[in-house]
Amino acid sequence: MTSFTYDQFVAFGSDSAGLERILRGLQSLTSILISAPSLVALALSTPDPPILLALNPLRNIIGLVRRFLRFFWFLNSFGQSYNLYATLPSATSDRKPHGAGLETWLDIVRFTLLGLYGGLESLTLPDLLFIPPLSAFGTERTRQLNVEAQRFWFLALACGVLGNLVRIIKAFAYAPVPQHGAGYGTGEVPKPAGENGVVNGGGGITPIGTPVGTPNGKKRHLEEKSPRYNGHAEGDEKLDWQAERARLRAIVMKRREHRKRWRRNIAVTVRMLGRRVIADSLDTVIPGVILGWYDFRPGTVGVVMLVTTVLTSRDIWDRCGESVKAKRGLV
Repeated sequence: MTSFTYDQFVAFGSDSAGLERILRGLQSLTSILISAPSLVALALSTPDPPILLALNPLRNIIGLVRRFLRFFWFLNSFGQSYNLYATLPSATSDRKPHGAGLETWLDIVRFTLLGLYGGLESLTLPDLLFIPPLSAFGTERTRQLNVEAQRFWFLALACGVLGNLVRIIKAFAYAPVPQHGAGYGTGEVPKPAGENGVVNGGGGITPIGTPVGTPNGKKRHLEEKSPRYNGHAEGDEKLDWQAERARLRAIVMKRREHRKRWRRNIAVTVRMLGRRVIADSLDTVIPGVILGWYDFRPGTVGVVMLVTTVLTSRDIWDRCGESVKAKRGLV
């Protein structure tokens, strides 16, 4: 049987999003090599290797193939935006808007902007084939539309960064509140009055074991004064203290375990959200350079593109791993 990593890589390469990430990584590598031809010459031990002439056309072809893979992704973005908006409680609804936080509205705006970005890219795709009968906008208008698409992408990335930062803050702010009152830290429900006793004639509670009909358990009180009974009482008292210590120790251990589990969940959530924040923040360099808002060299943009490709591929890689586990019956 093939190894788990092999099957996971096959699933990653067969997935459209995973394949797009692979091509994005190759495109970033070609950008880095184009900006540093001396590295290619040093690696090939040739002053002017012919492969340098093929890198720029190769990068353009890879970018075009990536656009074909993303051709219908804008529909998914618009669909996610609409579904998020449709799940929000209306003003006349009795439900409290628990899911209508700031991060939800930022996600709605982000997916809408991503839909506009992807829609403009798909709209100008025939013009990038450089086949005159298929051209709809012309070279100059196509360039302008692609620049506007980058503007939508930049704003979508900014919304993604803000939304994930809000989620990180809420992950720390909404810590589990400890239980208080009777049954503190145990989850036990306090027993109602009278469950361990019977109602006496005066309306009070007489403990079980007290002879009913004796005023305030007077007979039992007299029995407690006997030496024989006092010996049993001292032994029972020691047992009660030991049982109480064991109960309190169990409560403390249960609360510690609950706290550790919460910290582990917070660590996983913050790590995932932090990775997205870093990736989206770095990705703003790409549209920012095209829009003229940032001033970075092409090699720097290629390095940023490669780093963000690795960061954004992690979620897809994990998802493919889960699918492989499901096929192997490991879940």
